[in-house]
Amino acid sequence: MKKITHSLSLLLVVGLVLLSNFTQAQTVRRSSFRVDAPASIQGYKIITEIDSTSATSPWGTSIDSTWEGFPVKYDPANMNGCTAFAPGYFTGHFALIFRGGCEFGAKALAAQNAGARGVIIVNNLLGVAGMGAGASGGTVEIPVVMITTADGNAIKTQIDAAVPVNVSLTAWRYDPITNPIDIGYMNDSPVMPLGKCMPKHQTDGAIDDSFSVFVGAQIYNFGVNSWDTLHMKGVLDYKSSFTGGTWAHKDSTEGNSFFATPLTSLDSIPNFITELDSFDMNDEAKGLYRVTSTINTVPDGEVGLARLNNNWSYNYAISDSIYSKCEYDFANNRPVVNSYVNVSAASQWGPILYIRNGGYSAKKVQFIAMRDVIDDSTYDGQELIVTLSKWTDNDGNGRITDATELDDVATASHIFTLAEVFPITGQLVTMDLSNSVSPGSLIKLDPNTKYWLHADIPGGTAGFAYGADYYSDYSANLSFRHGDGNNLLSGGTMFSGGFANAGSPSLVLHMNTNLTESTNDISFNGNVNIYPNPTSDIVNISVQLNASSSKVTYTLVDITGKTVANSTKNNVISDVYTYNTNKLAAGTYFVNIKTDAGSKQVKFVVTK
Repeated sequence: MKKITHSLSLLLVVGLVLLSNFTQAQTVRRSSFRVDAPASIQGYKIITEIDSTSATSPWGTSIDSTWEGFPVKYDPANMNGCTAFAPGYFTGHFALIFRGGCEFGAKALAAQNAGARGVIIVNNLLGVAGMGAGASGGTVEIPVVMITTADGNAIKTQIDAAVPVNVSLTAWRYDPITNPIDIGYMNDSPVMPLGKCMPKHQTDGAIDDSFSVFVGAQIYNFGVNSWDTLHMKGVLDYKSSFTGGTWAHKDSTEGNSFFATPLTSLDSIPNFITELDSFDMNDEAKGLYRVTSTINTVPDGEVGLARLNNNWSYNYAISDSIYSKCEYDFANNRPVVNSYVNVSAASQWGPILYIRNGGYSAKKVQFIAMRDVIDDSTYDGQELIVTLSKWTDNDGNGRITDATELDDVATASHIFTLAEVFPITGQLVTMDLSNSVSPGSLIKLDPNTKYWLHADIPGGTAGFAYGADYYSDYSANLSFRHGDGNNLLSGGTMFSGGFANAGSPSLVLHMNTNLTESTNDISFNGNVNIYPNPTSDIVNISVQLNASSSKVTYTLVDITGKTVANSTKNNVISDVYTYNTNKLAAGTYFVNIKTDAGSKQVKFVVTK
């Protein structure tokens, strides 16, 4: 673990596209919506909010104050809020109302007329969406936010069990009375790892901070008072299993940061910590890692509910072959998706991935394509194209300037059919990559090189949308110049910051796991141990999968690629395959292991 001092470098305005310029699931926010109690569902939630200052559809009230510790209530007889509530039903409460049946403005007005202090709309699609005033919204004067289906159902479940639910809503710099000092994190606060899932062959074998994981570091001042000293603590936990298992403490760090000029909430941007501690990930084991950051002012002046946004945790993984800026769902073998972005015009969006150790091959991609309507949807004839481009920073400015800095090295495509009905959770598409430079050849990646992996989608109201992982936000990385974000090409302009407040696209690169030319090694969801190695009589291949595979095939090949033996077993989660090597000549052999989730190759040596 080492301490690194970064010079501050704020994101340029041209570095990102505000989602308000698009038809989208998320809009630009600077507010914080938090469940305060009960502890089982406590925390910051994804929201969209209405804006009374909007030039196109002003209604309700902007989040320009603080609503703290309010109880939540819903009406079981009028869950969608499309008829009048009983007078005073929501007095002193935030109203929980489910989307559907009538306009957003009508729902909010009905709650306001029943005494609600605020309205929480529960979406009926993945993620959240913008909300128009409709015919009734013009007279709404209370805050209105939308939360995800999962968060809304979690709140409803607690209320149904007679467990009180309390929430707070504020924007940074608007907490002047209850909490004299109130600082906290939001989803764009952490400086993320270079990937939320990283291949071990990239984190191994070097001594530099490329894959270090930092603690902190973009914070918000929700109060009006300034301060000059901050205490930060970071904790790193680990578990070897990608699904299930128990977290074990691995490392921790803490210390104070001092600011020559007191930090104030009067700025129009978040405050930054310029001195960050990091956890060294070089040569660390495969598995899941969890970083928890905690901040407090010195002296500690926060009281009550103000402390609830002082912690932020996120998980990341080191795997065999998966590389992504979104989190990966190992239980279901797919990228994490919790929101979506639907653009008005054809666009290309995706992560920049740093290859430190070259010679490994790009093999497959996974992408979550989304629908943005409640009805079952198909996108017959529409094409999804994913491209892997090598980036050469010709002008040395640290961002992709134009197409002259990009060379396409691989592509994959998929044309949707009527048979592919998009579920609300998104349509998973897995595609083999093809070499664009030398068709049919392996796509071997160069060392110390950055690649832009991007999905091209048609855009427009009739087009499918990008799936996204909202919580994998790389804004702070760009500010601290630690890695790169998710670049967006739209309207002929490249935006290095991508979409503001959208997180990372649900787009994943699968690579091979060794330098042998013949292997696929795709998304192997488990561990393999081969023993004894070297061997003179028998070899055992022990397989431990994270999820059951309907079939596991073992193929033994010699150094020329000739098949020596085959064996198939069904319904496997744990298995040992034993082969008698007495008839084999001395030399090097490989075992290709293929499962439902992917494949892996291991090597053994026969001695005589």
